[in-house]
Amino acid sequence: MNSTLQLILSIPPSRWCEAYFVILGSGCLALQVMPADLRDALLGYGARRTSGNADEKGGKTAPTASESQGRGRHWLVDVLGKLYLLYEVPHAWFRHFYIALLVFLLFWAGEFLLEGRAMRAIAETEARLNPPSGGDGDEAKTMDAARVVAIWGMLIFHAARRAWECFYVMKPSRSPMLGIHWAMSIAFYFVLSVSFWIHASGKGGGSIPWKDHAKSCLLRYAKHFSKAIIAEGSLVFLEGEVDNAFQLFSLVSVFYAASMTQSVCHLRLAGLRKYSLPQEGLFRHLVCPHYTMECIIYLVLALVAAPRGQTLNRTMGASLYFVVANLGVTAHATQVWYAEKFGADKVPRWKMVPFVF
Repeated sequence: MNSTLQLILSIPPSRWCEAYFVILGSGCLALQVMPADLRDALLGYGARRTSGNADEKGGKTAPTASESQGRGRHWLVDVLGKLYLLYEVPHAWFRHFYIALLVFLLFWAGEFLLEGRAMRAIAETEARLNPPSGGDGDEAKTMDAARVVAIWGMLIFHAARRAWECFYVMKPSRSPMLGIHWAMSIAFYFVLSVSFWIHASGKGGGSIPWKDHAKSCLLRYAKHFSKAIIAEGSLVFLEGEVDNAFQLFSLVSVFYAASMTQSVCHLRLAGLRKYSLPQEGLFRHLVCPHYTMECIIYLVLALVAAPRGQTLNRTMGASLYFVVANLGVTAHATQVWYAEKFGADKVPRWKMVPFVF
């Protein structure tokens, strides 16, 4: 028991973040080989649900217990139902994800500026259990300040934009979603709010007390293009030029371009008649181009968050894995539903990634 506890406590926070993303993504893929009714119970919602009762808007609701038994439904579905793991919440709660992400991002900003214990505890634990390779000080493979601040701003923009779209662009839906999906998604965004700065924790070439330095960090960053590492839980700024500033600018530009393209896709979807086939813009070539843009957004985040000397941030890369797996599964289900309803000849060949998937 003690050895198991010691093993758990020896795992750095970044690895826990990665594990959560990988488990979620692998779960999405694993469900594809499960019995159809079990897969539908856990993944299907709205018009794409293959079982259940149609609601007045054309969507479907979960089948009743008597209907499930009458059709010889998979026994695991009944077990999950009895454990309340198939409890449904309004799909309008989707907006909670982005509100939560904004709250988490602002919370960590407050922790940084107000010398918070939570951020310091995580940074100290990461620095102790997972010190960066590549030497001490500026050469250590940690994130520089420009990238941390850039991702913070990018994520705040992303969360605010998506929350605005949920409230003012997307049409309200009566289709439910599983409560467990809602809870796991809230947890996903909390872990994401930690993942982008956790690799700025490292054993640097010096240590400046957190309480004496935290408030001055952003002020110094505003005055200089600076580099930073968190040295054993304390943020240390080293004046100098931003690592590969042109690459950073280019990636941020791609991020905003993908964000705006995704917004255009959402506007096109919102303008459709209920459960009709989108055929304008990128929808002529892809079933779910808005998913394509989401994957590009997370790819850019993983690239921007890369520690020095690395191409990709491993933890943010794990979040990209989940996003691709989750949206890929949904895009496939959407293509199948479009083909059944409108005819395969009217549906684009590519689901999400041109010439690949």
